[in-house]
Amino acid sequence: STLSSSSLLREAACDVTKPETLKSTIQGSRAVIFAASASKQGGTPAAVDNDGLVNVAKACIECGVPRLVIVSSGAVTKPSSPVYLFLNIFGNIMEEKIRGEDAVR
Repeated sequence: STLSSSSLLREAACDVTKPETLKSTIQGSRAVIFAASASKQGGTPAAVDNDGLVNVAKACIECGVPRLVIVSSGAVTKPSSPVYLFLNIFGNIMEEKIRGEDAVR
């Protein structure tokens, strides 16, 4: 559902774990910003940060959206960093983030 709108930006929320709902949300967009992440309220790191990102990327391709911007973590490519190691305690979130990002490169 649309949360707010302007002439240059339309904010919309969707469930990235349900690919069948994505096309209607992003159809006609010139860009999509992926800022989803796993949380206690919904979705595991594998379902949101990995598979969800792949679902959004596929929907962008199918809908002809030319740009996908991924909001990630600076530590995602540094598996020996303290930040990566700490955050990865929570359901391997960092491992799932990099898997999703690698899949869409």
